[in-house]
Amino acid sequence: MSERGKKRFLAISEDIITEAMNISEKVGIPFTTLIERALSDVFKVMKYKPQLIDALSYADAVDDIRKLGGIVIPMTFFKKNIEKLSDKELEDLANELYKMSLWYGELAKVKRGISVDELKRAISLWIPSSNIEVIENGSEMKIIVSLLDANDKVLSVSKRIIEGLLEGFDLKVKEISLGNSLIIAKVHGKIEEK
Repeated sequence: MSERGKKRFLAISEDIITEAMNISEKVGIPFTTLIERALSDVFKVMKYKPQLIDALSYADAVDDIRKLGGIVIPMTFFKKNIEKLSDKELEDLANELYKMSLWYGELAKVKRGISVDELKRAISLWIPSSNIEVIENGSEMKIIVSLLDANDKVLSVSKRIIEGLLEGFDLKVKEISLGNSLIIAKVHGKIEEK
């Protein structure tokens, strides 16, 4: 028997087996065929792109944002046009983005769990031109989001997005402050290990 034809038994959690069985029924292919195809396809891609799991999470997250009615626009366009908004329009935009990011945080928590990587991924998707640092200290974290060349209106809207994401992830905001192109949040809550 060739190496390729050999079979081995693997210990896989019952939750994953149940999930795979449900998917195989939904798509109409046998359970073992689904598992073998999925693993084979994933491994083919991972040979050349080892960060495939992150890419799949990003794709799923972008799809979630799209389902919320979110769109992608160039940051330069956003920065230029946010300046034209009245205070009322800016408040309406910030509140709408807060609600969307809150819902997104709740959904991401259920689908992908609460981890530092997931939190950073969420912030980077919602605020693409940002650099995110997370400093953990037990159940407390300091999240530093720096934005390239951000004006006060961009910072205030970004702050509301971060507040929504943190609340959606069930993280309690102890303090959030704005600096020169910075948003610093001190939060308390349970984060899963990677």
